[in-house]
Amino acid sequence: MDTTLTFNDAMARLSETLYTAAKVHVNTRRTGRLVAPQLHADASADVAFELKLDARGEVSSHVEKYCAGYTLRCTAWIESEDPMLRISGSIQSSDGGGIELQNVRPNQPVRFELPTSLWHSTRFTVQLKVPPAQAAGKSLRVKMRVSY
Repeated sequence: MDTTLTFNDAMARLSETLYTAAKVHVNTRRTGRLVAPQLHADASADVAFELKLDARGEVSSHVEKYCAGYTLRCTAWIESEDPMLRISGSIQSSDGGGIELQNVRPNQPVRFELPTSLWHSTRFTVQLKVPPAQAAGKSLRVKMRVSY
């Protein structure tokens, strides 16, 4: 997985993958339209991105992307060489779901769902915080396996 992408770029790539999968679903159903929200394709994708921490040890980022009504079943972890690092915050979708994080350790997998809309773009928000003393000039490398 490439970890040099921004959150926006990583979600744009995922959005393109989901839109392509939805078009294939439509073509195989031969209905000419998407028939139901919460599509399920029995597929997965890897998403990786970096988030730069500010001097307070915080990062907040959001992006709006069209994801064709898929519910994203995510397993995510933050890579770090610092075993003492603790991460708190949240990952949310404007269409529901997400997770609140409290003192998550590096490389500890967390599982959550992010529903998306068939009818409009979905806003994805990531807000994370680490203790300021551990934040100086750091970026968090986030990796996710997304099933849809």
